[in-house]
Amino acid sequence: MQTVLIICWVAFNTLPGLPHFDPYAFLFLTLILSLQAAYSAPLILLAQNRQDDRDRINLEQDRAQYRQSAADLDYVARELAAVRLALGEVVTRDFLRSELSRLDGGRDTDH
Repeated sequence: MQTVLIICWVAFNTLPGLPHFDPYAFLFLTLILSLQAAYSAPLILLAQNRQDDRDRINLEQDRAQYRQSAADLDYVARELAAVRLALGEVVTRDFLRSELSRLDGGRDTDH
């Protein structure tokens, strides 16, 4: 909307035959744009500061979540290692089959 307003301003003040309401070569337009910049600059800085604060909070939350995920992963890794150690002491399916085959083979020769 501002671009359209500036284009209309320039057109009305440069095209011949139209009334020129800014007789000092766009001095009033420059004053208006400077006033707008003076008011918008602090607002933009405030918005940037708020965004920086939000980014900082999000970063801290991400770090806390990462630490929790790392702790959970460490716990699962230790539990998996404990299960592997416990399975080392358990009879495996293949070992049980081979023992049963050996026992069944021995019975067939006794009959």
